[in-house]
Formats: sequence, C-alpha cells, structure tokens
Amino acid sequence: MSKQIGETIRTLRRQRNLTGEELARKAGLSQSKISKIETGQYRNLQIKELEIVLNILDAPKTIRQQIQLAMDHLQPDMIVHKAYGIPYMSGYVEIEKKTTHLRLFTMMAIPAHLQTLEYRRALLKEYGMIQGKELGSEIMKETIQRQDLLWDQRHTFHFIIQKTALYTKPAKYAVQLAQLFIILSGLYEAKLREANN
Repeated sequence: MSKQIGETIRTLRRQRNLTGEELARKAGLSQSKISKIETGQYRNLQIKELEIVLNILDAPKTIRQQIQLAMDHLQPDMIVHKAYGIPYMSGYVEIEKKTTHLRLFTMMAIPAHLQTLEYRRALLKEYGMIQGKELGSEIMKETIQRQDLLWDQRHTFHFIIQKTALYTKPAKYAVQLAQLFIILSGLYEAKLREANN
C-alpha cells in the first residue's frame, strides 16, 4: 500500500510541475523523506504529514479518499501502527457474530475472512502490523475466529474485491498462488450453490 500511496503522490507532484525538493521545502520535510514516501520505502508514514503534502498538491477529494482507504489497509482490521497514534481495536469477532448480513468492500487486499493464514501473516508482516509474537498471535487467532463464521449458515457474506487486491503480493509466489486458488475455488462453489438454488 505504501508503494501505491507513493506513486499517487509522485503523479500529483509531477502534474503540479513541482520537483521533489520544492515539495519537501513547502511541506517542511526533507527531500529524502519525500523521496522515500514516493518510492514506498518510508514505513512510519504520518497521517498529518500526508495531509500537508496532499494540501500542497491540491489533491482532489477522490484521490484523498483512495489514499485514506490505502492508509486503512496499512492498518489491517484497525490494528494501527503506533505511529498513527490510534489504539488497537479488537472485538470484530463479537460484532460479526451478532450480524446476519456482512457486506465488505476491499480495494488493496483480499478480506481477512478469505485470506489463508500464510497470506495473512505475510501481509501483516509486510505492513509492519506484527510487532511481536503476542500481538501477531492475537491477530491470527481473531482471523481464524472470523473465518469460522463463514461456515455458520446464519450469516450471509457479500464481498466486493477490487481487481488490484488479487495482485497484492506480500509473500512468495507459492503463498500468492495458494491464496488465489482459495478465492477462485470459493467463487466456483458459490456459483454452484447459486445454480442449485
């Protein structure tokens, strides 16, 4: 996600005919930091800094929304890196247990409910969300509980997954291929069930 955010900022900067140095000076940041943001190498991206940059670049509302969505995906399941200053939020399992219909749209990653554990672990590690064994195991345990709800016939799930999510590759190709196989076989089974009803 950092890479997509960076590419968007670089495109906006070039459209505004600004150099990285000029943007850095206007934003009160170092040129090195702007360069790292644009190449997706800056891991502790601050929302406040990003807003300053977007204001200087006069980013349209739609682009701001896309970047916000990407930032949300940098903090899977609202487990936010300490740099964002937002506390860990858990309890999704309990909320989802009480619902009968769950509609979910994802843009940059496959929903947690449909992720293999290898893919989930790699994704969380890639975006710096696993910061220790304890937090990592808590996230993984909640992921398994949420996935168990898929088999509960009292629940109906509707997933809308943007095509780009299928290309998110946080791990080795074998992990990515296994994840895609799960998604495609799930879609096939859903079509069969639909046809039989």
